Amino acid sequence: MQIKTLLVGAFAALAIAAPGEWRDCHGDMEWDSVKEVCKCDKGEYYDASIQRCRIKEVKEIKAKKCYGGEKPFCVRNEGEYVEYNPKNPYCWDDKHSKVICAKRTTVSSKFNLEINKNYETTTTNSHSVSEAEEKRHSCGKPRFYNYETAECECPRNKKWTGKTCAFPPLKKPVCKTGVAYCAKSAHQIVHYSKENHLCQDNGKNYVFCCEAESATESCLTKSVSREEKHQDEEHHDEE
Repeated sequence: MQIKTLLVGAFAALAIAAPGEWRDCHGDMEWDSVKEVCKCDKGEYYDASIQRCRIKEVKEIKAKKCYGGEKPFCVRNEGEYVEYNPKNPYCWDDKHSKVICAKRTTVSSKFNLEINKNYETTTTNSHSVSEAEEKRHSCGKPRFYNYETAECECPRNKKWTGKTCAFPPLKKPVCKTGVAYCAKSAHQIVHYSKENHLCQDNGKNYVFCCEAESATESCLTKSVSREEKHQDEEHHDEE
């Protein structure tokens, strides 16, 4: 099903965005033109100190005390490391990194020694060690190797589809009249489909029902207004 798109002329780059259409957001947040607010992905919050979104539950890895001129480094893989900095994602405790003590010229070799020790405690024979090493190198972005479970995994809140990491689909609404739609904005609306990226439950998309395709923008606005009113009522009841 084709996405409804706003036709833009050749001079669109010079046009001023209409109210609610688009705004600059700090860091990697995205503008939600429906609620007119900047948003991180679901389960994340904006950390102004590092100017980016981060997962709420993931804290910083504690720094190691190093000696002999060595410094702590946060390492994802050979060639992927930074000197310890709690504000760098490589130093967040998501099980995708290890903190080691090393000199900058010995980070990779020290990391390999650490990995071999890890294999010794999690595997029982040379064959399984080679399998674990092969798996670690086969993960590839957007997946990461989890050093605790020895598995490839997607970033938190996302699942592997066989091709990429994606949020699970939003639950399809039960429509008494009309059909189900997904939307990111008034100009990005599709019929509901679990496979469509606009139906992902990423905290930036919406699902709603509508009778006429020509009225989807109005249906989206009304649906979001009802949802906000319901949330306000629940919050008031809790108080």
